[in-house]
Amino acid sequence: MFANLRGVPAKDTATSVQEVIRMFNLEDHADKECRSYSGGNKRKLSTGIAIIGSPPLIFLVSLLIYAPPQSYYHIFTIVTY
Repeated sequence: MFANLRGVPAKDTATSVQEVIRMFNLEDHADKECRSYSGGNKRKLSTGIAIIGSPPLIFLVSLLIYAPPQSYYHIFTIVTY
């Protein structure tokens, strides 16, 4: 749904979603309902939704306040890629 809202072509949606799942190490949780995710995995999912479709600008302020340093670095690496 979010990929379509961001203008990702329908033929590329599955590939884009799988790439985000892989980037944020959510492979083990991809088939679970979001409400069962831990707080950290919910933040990963939110960040993944934010970057899908490669928007020119992303605001991650409240997301990063509660992130441990290693997660912050991982997210920064992904977003600046």
